[in-house]
Amino acid sequence: MEWYFTLSIIMILILVLFLTGLPVAFAFIVLNVIALYLWFGTSAWHLIVLSAYEVLTVYEMLAVLFFMLMGEVLYHSGVVKEVFDAVDVLVGKIKGRLSYVTLIVSVIMAAVSGSVLGVGAALAATLGTEMREKGYDISISSGPIMAGACLALIIPPSAMAVLLATLAKLSVGSMLIGGVMPGLLLWAMFMVYLFVKIAKNPSLTPEDEIRKASVSQKVSSLFRILPLTILFFLVTGTIFTGVATPTEASGLGAFGAFVVAALYHRFNMRAINKAILASGEMIGMIFLIVMGSKCFSQLLGGTGATGGMLEAVLALDLPAWCLIVMMQLIIVFMGMIMDDISIMMITLPIFMPIVRAIGYNELLFGILFLLNIGVSLLTPPFGLLIFVIKGVSPPETRILDLYKIAIPWTIMMLAGMIVVAVFPRIALWLPSLIS
Repeated sequence: MEWYFTLSIIMILILVLFLTGLPVAFAFIVLNVIALYLWFGTSAWHLIVLSAYEVLTVYEMLAVLFFMLMGEVLYHSGVVKEVFDAVDVLVGKIKGRLSYVTLIVSVIMAAVSGSVLGVGAALAATLGTEMREKGYDISISSGPIMAGACLALIIPPSAMAVLLATLAKLSVGSMLIGGVMPGLLLWAMFMVYLFVKIAKNPSLTPEDEIRKASVSQKVSSLFRILPLTILFFLVTGTIFTGVATPTEASGLGAFGAFVVAALYHRFNMRAINKAILASGEMIGMIFLIVMGSKCFSQLLGGTGATGGMLEAVLALDLPAWCLIVMMQLIIVFMGMIMDDISIMMITLPIFMPIVRAIGYNELLFGILFLLNIGVSLLTPPFGLLIFVIKGVSPPETRILDLYKIAIPWTIMMLAGMIVVAVFPRIALWLPSLIS
């Protein structure tokens, strides 16, 4: 059977299983069971067992667990409120103050959480609600939350970055550190856009009444943010300097999250139990997903789909940048109908052999992939982050309004991708300095 028929049958099976409503992890496991039987018979089912064993013994996967736990502890313990209060004092009186506070808090939480949906839910439930109550337009109250939450996807410690590096067989440390500069670039673009938007239409925000903070109050607020700053350097700094591996740094981060919660007087067993259960549920599903992805890669290789497709792509003799653009456009389209992990599982086994064959920088491709996944979280009709924000927003918030609000922020993320692709040193400079 020709490779394109094989690949078409496998993709159709995936879509059918998705339409049944099966969770992503189980859909891929069922796909592997059916496809292995169709092409190789029951004797090939041992590949599923081998994939499960391989995933459970991958040392780097522990980093995903600890980064998840770190983010959940900070979220359920209510540390977000403490950070918000401190940043609020530092920002002071400025037109659209809470919108700027949202973007600043989002980059702080992204640097110590690693969970996009966790950051989005926490910001929407706290800052989003407060802004709506004070009369902020929905485009100013929800837009910065959407954009700010996506920063957790690229700024370390990002659980998705670890997952991508593991699946693509890239350096986890380089992938994490490589997201720092692109993440800060996006954040700066968001801040500039917010400033211009408010300056052009001041009626979008109310006149905030806030007591002018004294110098001592601002110094006190800086000290309130200090524990999270130390936590960031405890994780990212140890990876960058080579003091700890990403997995070791994630363990330090998880332990540090408990310490930070205690320092903020937010340490209680009810919150800790919620955090442990939530992170346990997520990591269990992620392990199943990665297991399915490993077996899926073997399936594509064993059926000859990967090899045939690679030969066909190389025969086109297109420039490397053209192929990379085509792959990114495919991810954008898939983001409209699939969640981020499904996109990663389907495309990485197909794209990475092409990336390696054309000699494109694998780390740069991984960073672009993560930025593109952020776009998928905001694109209709799926837009998982949109649904999360809708779930914790006031009942009168319409999903169509949120989709409309997400458009300019999505365009900025795409623009950020183009800038990083044209100037790759933005993503590759810091990884080149890793000890």
